[in-house]
Amino acid sequence: MFSANEAARRAKFADFWNVIRDKLVENFKTAGDMPQDAIDWYSRNLDYNVPQGELNRGMTVVDSVEILRERPLTDEEYSKSAVLGWCVEILAAFFFVHDDLMDSAVTRYGSFKQESYYVELLELFQEMGHLTGMGKLVDLITEEEDLNKFSLRKYSLLAIYKTSFFTYLLVALALRICGVPDSYVTDPSTGATIKPYGISKAILIPLGEYQQIQDDFLNVTATPAQIGKVGTDIVANKCSWVINTALGIATPEQRRILEQNYGIKPSEEEKARARNNGEEQGYLGEAEKRVKAVFEEMGIRQKYLEFEEERYKLLMEMIDTIPEGPQGQEGVLRREVFTSLLNKVYHFQK
Repeated sequence: MFSANEAARRAKFADFWNVIRDKLVENFKTAGDMPQDAIDWYSRNLDYNVPQGELNRGMTVVDSVEILRERPLTDEEYSKSAVLGWCVEILAAFFFVHDDLMDSAVTRYGSFKQESYYVELLELFQEMGHLTGMGKLVDLITEEEDLNKFSLRKYSLLAIYKTSFFTYLLVALALRICGVPDSYVTDPSTGATIKPYGISKAILIPLGEYQQIQDDFLNVTATPAQIGKVGTDIVANKCSWVINTALGIATPEQRRILEQNYGIKPSEEEKARARNNGEEQGYLGEAEKRVKAVFEEMGIRQKYLEFEEERYKLLMEMIDTIPEGPQGQEGVLRREVFTSLLNKVYHFQK
């Protein structure tokens, strides 16, 4: 990357949040005669919910713009990229936030309304937000289903809608701000053309699915210290990659154990016993332990490693087919946009 180091880039992007938050609070103040306690609550709410994550989504927008520009960004270019990056973080934290709020976050800083791609930006947020919302709805509904209704096909649809379209949003925003057209000629001698947004989506859909599968795997296999939270997919009856993969290879006895224990929350007696034994953090009941034991017996960890290598190989093959123009040519796709994002996921442990 062009920036000095990962920590410095992250700190610069994180500092830009103060500008975004202040503009949002300013807009909140001028929207009406708001009492001071409401303004203070709104400001605290933004700080509590938005900038506390890893910021990878928002930084991907900035990183992608820098890769496409093939040089360090000017202050104006960085500001516009960072605004879009923080819009992505807000969308992730406050999904389907009010249109007026999102519009203010964009138009009151950076004069996006004057840009030729303004409408395309709004359409991207609207369309990808809607599709991601559909995925979250499916995710919520499946929590009430029994294992007989689970399948890898249903899971793939859930993962693509819940995560992949959001992943595409990050890169599509960068392409628009860098002036990459819907199609362009790659070889004047033959008239060969490519459609960069279609190519991007074809790569980022399976990459986003890979991200979701990885998240599912870590939710079940990683410790609270590793992922920063207690993984609850098992007790929440999530239609995850792990359970669907397990169901596909389970023996009759293993399936019986899964059906009897998956989605079962710990009893009050189990919680009390865990507190007395000093294992309260991360403890979600004996049923969850039995499910995890079956997963280990099946070799789920090895199944994931095999999937990861296969998906990485597939994505690299797809990326390598992207035709690139000469160095310094503007408004074209760059393979590094995709390899940079893929390398952030590959073998990621949190």
